[in-house]
Amino acid sequence: MRLLNSASDSDILERKLFFDWVLGIGDGKIGESNGVDIQLDIPSNLLISSIDLYQINNYMLDLILGEAKIYLSRDSPHSQNMDGDVIDNVHTLEFLNTIDTSGPANHKLRLKVRVSTML
Repeated sequence: MRLLNSASDSDILERKLFFDWVLGIGDGKIGESNGVDIQLDIPSNLLISSIDLYQINNYMLDLILGEAKIYLSRDSPHSQNMDGDVIDNVHTLEFLNTIDTSGPANHKLRLKVRVSTML
């Protein structure tokens, strides 16, 4: 297997354990089934945080030639003052669209021509 070429013995063992774990999931030997879903404990060292994922996505998108088009989730504040007549200008659009959270998707979407996107 090419993934094991020029790897240290500890890397080979770690990858072998990972391969066996993935195959065990596919074979139904790992996880608990209730007839509909399978509950599975994923080791924490295999999880990618949303911050890491955001950085990886930006890095990969920067490798692709072409200009990126940026779409923001908001183009105006939504809240109003107590009077209900005037829009509240406490938070600027620039501020609203820079908020990054660890749960829901961020407020900025970068797209390029011929780049696959999962929404």
